[in-house]
Amino acid sequence: MPDLSLVLVAELLAIGTVAGFLAVPDFPRVYRRRAGEAPLDNLCGLWGVGASTVYRTLERARHQLAQLLVVAAPDALRRLGRHAAALEVCQALCQQRPWEVDAWRRRAQAEWDAGRFDDAFASVRAAVALAPADPWAHLLLADFLDRRGRSSEAVAVLRGSAMQASA
Repeated sequence: MPDLSLVLVAELLAIGTVAGFLAVPDFPRVYRRRAGEAPLDNLCGLWGVGASTVYRTLERARHQLAQLLVVAAPDALRRLGRHAAALEVCQALCQQRPWEVDAWRRRAQAEWDAGRFDDAFASVRAAVALAPADPWAHLLLADFLDRRGRSSEAVAVLRGSAMQASA
């Protein structure tokens, strides 16, 4: 999972420029901007690359920022005690990115915090099914089972996860 320190400056500049938040800096020795030139053309000129390279940079940045949202938004909302808002974000993330195991784990945790235990079990089981080798999904399932007094099932989940990891 990427963190903000790993998002490249070029990627942030690309997103900010194309979204209209930033202007491409003037570096007259590198390239001369024409009046009315689009931000994408500014970046192509500044970096000395074609539009396809800028688009790949934008896609990479979009993916990294989306990954950050999967991690940061629900956790921050949960820490603030805004469990309903965290759950809404997680539900939206699972709809938009159903292949993201982190989104399903966070959704399960948000559902648990909101007292929706059956939904939490369904979501954590979806995370386990999506990524059977992910130890964190198994650990969360075991934690939920243990909290509901189903300790023997929790131990079985952890043993199954450990056996799967050693295979």
